Amino acid sequence: MKEPGHDAVGVLRWGIRRYALLFLACLVLGAVAAPYAAGKLEKPADAEALVIAQRLDMSLTALPRYGETVFDDGQVAQAVSQQFPDAAFNDVVPDHVSLVADQDSIVFRVVGHDPDPQTAADVANTAATAFVQALNAPGVGVGQFTLLSSAEA
Repeated sequence: MKEPGHDAVGVLRWGIRRYALLFLACLVLGAVAAPYAAGKLEKPADAEALVIAQRLDMSLTALPRYGETVFDDGQVAQAVSQQFPDAAFNDVVPDHVSLVADQDSIVFRVVGHDPDPQTAADVANTAATAFVQALNAPGVGVGQFTLLSSAEA
């Protein structure tokens, strides 16, 4: 029996040569089991509501960060957790609803997540309504926002 090498590559070669059948069996098992397991995972449905700035009084470059701050402030999470009691307040954002705020865009995408497509749409619409109210609360200096399109299942 040969002794393993003194460097890491030599030890690896020795281990693969010695346990070649076990290595191949694990490789084949992983190649078969991984796609099967991935196919069994339940993917949540996403529904998207669009919020747009009708009038913008602030800088376009500052808008995405401002929108994310308002979204994460707690008003949206509170509205969603009141409407859907199974959603814990601390887990609402980002587990049940999230915001996509693209740079140099006046449109915010409010995305609801749930295994049921209708519930995902309802979560997105509830969050978008609360988000529009929170965006419009400061009034002059920020802008005027409205719901462009509601989420559909």
